[in-house]
Amino acid sequence: MIPHVIIYFNSTMAHASQIFTGLELLKSEGRVTLEYKLALAELPNNKMRIDISGKQVIFDMADDNVVDLEIYAQCDAYFKRMLLKKDYERLPKIFPFGLNYSVMVENPKLNKIWKKTPVLLGYSIKYNKFLSGLMDINDSIHNVYLENMEGEPNDSGEIIFGTRLWDPLNNEIDWKKEERKKINHQRIAIIRKLKDIYGPQFKGGVENSQLSKILCPDLIVNKKESNKEAYLESLKKALIGIANFGLEGSIGWKFPEYIAHSMAIVSTPIDEFVIHGDLSEGKNFLKFESVDECLNAVDTLISNPAQRKKMQLENKAYYQRFLHPKRKMELILSDLAQL
Repeated sequence: MIPHVIIYFNSTMAHASQIFTGLELLKSEGRVTLEYKLALAELPNNKMRIDISGKQVIFDMADDNVVDLEIYAQCDAYFKRMLLKKDYERLPKIFPFGLNYSVMVENPKLNKIWKKTPVLLGYSIKYNKFLSGLMDINDSIHNVYLENMEGEPNDSGEIIFGTRLWDPLNNEIDWKKEERKKINHQRIAIIRKLKDIYGPQFKGGVENSQLSKILCPDLIVNKKESNKEAYLESLKKALIGIANFGLEGSIGWKFPEYIAHSMAIVSTPIDEFVIHGDLSEGKNFLKFESVDECLNAVDTLISNPAQRKKMQLENKAYYQRFLHPKRKMELILSDLAQL
C-alpha cells in the first residue's frame, strides 16, 4: 500500500525543507500520497509532526542535542537532527534525521498555505523570484531549488569559508556566551590565516554585522559576494570547504552543502552524533579542533590531489546514497516500516 503522509505545518522553518522536498519528489513518482495541514503553535517552531499511514512521527530539527521526552512519549517515532549516540542507544523510538540544510522544489500547495495565513505571508514572498529580487531578500526560496544545491567534483578551485559571528550578548546564559566567543575567535583566526597563506585561492570572510565591524572589519565581505546566490555559485567552483561547529556544538548547514557539491571538507569533529551511513574522518572529511590543525588539514588536501579527489568522490557517493532529499525520506520511511 502506498503510504499516505499528512504534514502538519507549524512554522516557516527552513530546517524542514529537506522533508518537504523529499516527500514531494516521492509523490511525483507515485510512491506516497501527500497533504498539508496548518497547525500553528501545535509544537515549538523547531519541531514538526507528520502522520505517516497513521503513525505519529515527530521531527526535531533543533540546533541543540536535547530530546523533548514529553513529546517523545506521545509519538510513535522521533527523528532527531542532532542525535547523540547515548540517546540513540537508550531511547527505542528515536532515529537519526542526519545532516540538514535548506533545499526546495516547486511546491504550490505549501505556497497556497503561506498566502492564506497572514503570519506566513513573508514566506510566500520568498517563494516569488520577482518579489524576492525587488525586495532584496537574501534567503529567497528559488536560490535553494534542488538543481542549485548540488555539484560535481572539481579538479581545481578555491578554498571556501564564509561565515557569520554570533553576538555573546544575545544570550543570558554564561556558558553560551563563552561558546559564542570561542566560535567567533576560531572563525576569525582561521580566515585571517587562510587569507595570508593562500591569497586569491581563498574565498571567504565574515558577514557584515555590528559585531564584525568591531572585531574584524577587514574580513567583512560585501553584500554582493555574501548573498545566497553568490555563495552557491562559489560552491560550484570550489575545491575545499571549511566547516566549524555551530551553536551548541551543532553541525551547521555548510557541511552538508559541501557534500552535496562533491567538495573536499575540513571540519570540526562530528563523531558524537548519529548520522546515516559511514560518514567518517579521513574518508569524507579531515578533522580539526585548533586553528593550526585546520591549516594543516587544508595543506594536506592541497598537497595531495589524489587524496583530495578520492574524498570528493566519496562525498558525491554519500550525497547520492544518504543526503539527497528523496533518498533521505526513503531512509526515514524504511525506518518507520520496521516499527
